[in-house]
Amino acid sequence: MVPFIKKYLRILQIELEDLEEDINFLIETHQKRVNSKEITQYVFNENLAVLKNEIFAVERFEKMAAEIKSDDYNTIEDFIADLKIRYKKRLKDSGLAEAVYPLVERKLDKVYKFVALNQ
Repeated sequence: MVPFIKKYLRILQIELEDLEEDINFLIETHQKRVNSKEITQYVFNENLAVLKNEIFAVERFEKMAAEIKSDDYNTIEDFIADLKIRYKKRLKDSGLAEAVYPLVERKLDKVYKFVALNQ
């Protein structure tokens, strides 16, 4: 295993938690908007369903990443490429919000740049 894959995964976990917090902030914002009558309850419910689906999709990625045996990879680039392929397929197969993929992919790339610069 590449020595810093574990470090990569620890930092990625923090970034994914941040992403979940951002989505939860959007839920709170929508709740305030429905309370102030800026949007209808119907619109709020539709938005809430999408945002909850996105949170679930991020959680599924976290679980998937934790289950992958990092010892099976020669480079961190191979590991990240496989994560991206597996996650995209899992989103498509499970009917989860595919719109979350670019958000997770950005986190994967961001953490890679950080870890690569600090190895």
